[in-house]
Amino acid sequence: DYVPFEIDHLQVVINPSPDPEVISIDIRPGDYSNIINLNSKGKVPVAILTTAEFDASTVDPFSVIFADTSPIKMRLSDVDADGDIDMLLLFNTQELNLDESSTEAVLTGKADDMEIIGSDLVTIVIRGKE
Repeated sequence: DYVPFEIDHLQVVINPSPDPEVISIDIRPGDYSNIINLNSKGKVPVAILTTAEFDASTVDPFSVIFADTSPIKMRLSDVDADGDIDMLLLFNTQELNLDESSTEAVLTGKADDMEIIGSDLVTIVIRGKE
């Protein structure tokens, strides 16, 4: 035999992952135009900048994705000459998921098990041979 019962208080807690921490990045540090030639066989440097609120050295470089591409090289250095250590990553230009209409590129990753996201404006050109 089944005995009916009532639940007088039921609490369901759904813990969605928190919003990613917004970080500062600089595509082509020192070049404010951020021009990316999609036909280039070169590399695009992207800096993750250390700020008062965020330490770039805590980023796991293996977790970083920029324009749907993983970095091929990484180094820690003071990219913006402000006295703190930033992370500089290099990406193969031809692997970037960008096109002529792109005006922004996004970087995601993890730092101390926290999701991070940053973006910067880009100017896309297509020059030279494909």
